Amino acid sequence: MSTRILYCKASLAASLLSRFGEEVEIIPGSLGQFDVVTGVHLIFSKKETGRFPEPGEVEDRLALFNAGKELPPIESGGGRGWFVGRLVSKLRG
Repeated sequence: MSTRILYCKASLAASLLSRFGEEVEIIPGSLGQFDVVTGVHLIFSKKETGRFPEPGEVEDRLALFNAGKELPPIESGGGRGWFVGRLVSKLRG
C-alpha cells in the first residue's frame, strides 16, 4: 500500500519515513490542499477540517489505521477565524 501526501512540508514526509519506514510521495495539490491518503483511505484532510494537522496528529492517525483500528472523527478548526488566530499567535512568537 502506498501513502501519498497531497502537498505538505517535507518534515511530515521525513517523520512518516522515520516512524513507519515508509517512503512518502509528495504531490502538488490544488490551492490550499493538504490531504494525507493511504491507498484509497483519507487519513487527514484540511478541506474537511478547515485546519492543518497538529504536530503528530497525522502520524497517530496513520498508526491507528495501520493497526486496523477505526479512525476517530477529526475535529474541525473553526474555519478561517481559527486559522488567522493561529497565524497571529505564531507570528507573535
